[in-house]
Amino acid sequence: MKYNLDMEVPMKVVELVVPVHNEASSLEVFFKAFLNFMDQNSSQSSFKILFIDDGSTDETPIILENFMTKHTFVKVLTFARNYGKEAALFAGITKSTGDAVIPMDVDLQDPFEVIPKFIEHWNSGSKMVVGKRVDRSDESILKRWTAQIFYSSYNKFADVSIPANVGDFRLLDKEIIERVSKINEHNKFMKGIYAYAGKVDAEIPYIRSKGIRTQDNKPTQTFNKLLKLAEEAFSGAGTRFFRNVFYITLILDLFLLLYTAFIFYQKIKNDVPFQGFASITMLIALASSIQITLISFIGIIASKILSEAKQRPSYFLKNTTIPE
Repeated sequence: MKYNLDMEVPMKVVELVVPVHNEASSLEVFFKAFLNFMDQNSSQSSFKILFIDDGSTDETPIILENFMTKHTFVKVLTFARNYGKEAALFAGITKSTGDAVIPMDVDLQDPFEVIPKFIEHWNSGSKMVVGKRVDRSDESILKRWTAQIFYSSYNKFADVSIPANVGDFRLLDKEIIERVSKINEHNKFMKGIYAYAGKVDAEIPYIRSKGIRTQDNKPTQTFNKLLKLAEEAFSGAGTRFFRNVFYITLILDLFLLLYTAFIFYQKIKNDVPFQGFASITMLIALASSIQITLISFIGIIASKILSEAKQRPSYFLKNTTIPE
């Protein structure tokens, strides 16, 4: 255990949690950056790193084994297969042994330079410190637009809101980690879980870099993965979603009822013949599409309930180098 030479007290341990899946081309660059960061900040805290191998099929396991052999501060969790980033994050955070954890992406989009600011707020008593993106100009207009819609829509429907433009890059105190570990739901949306476990005490603005993979024009998140994540988010948003949907459908029903009453009023009072077959058809189609959409979403909710009722673990470990 390292000690602070000025105060003669044990240093707090900050553990980086890094999910990886087929990241052989990124790992060496990331780890070199981590070693440089650790050397420059060794007087501030003691650092460890926990990699979660999410069922990689390339050279990633060999590289991680090499890291672990050379450095005692490196630990590895290996999944039996690919379970997804949310499961990997949950496993890493709940299996961590540090006084605080910082989830990070391996592609260096999350800058190491922000971490000392996290730790500074943490040492001042903050339990959760988040990195907030202040510039998304490097992204496409479509991605910025969909991100804005996601955050605003989610926070309107969810029981517990999440901060906009804040990802998994944050510092979580051990107290928050213990709360997260008690959340046993199978379908995980980690940003929602963080928010449920505690409030954000401080936000650190930062500009996210392009990262290793995006410089080679390789997307870090596919559209299908983002769509699935959004589905997980909204389907687990809580009861407020259903209340809001109920109110929306009531408003639509009222609109259709008033429109129908207006048509009959025009016929009876002013002897105006029924017109606008196309508009009536459009309204019927609109009402039907809303019903179908809501029924489909109810089906998604039912599938999530079934998944939770099965009580299957979110992941299985192939092997682990840390105590269970």
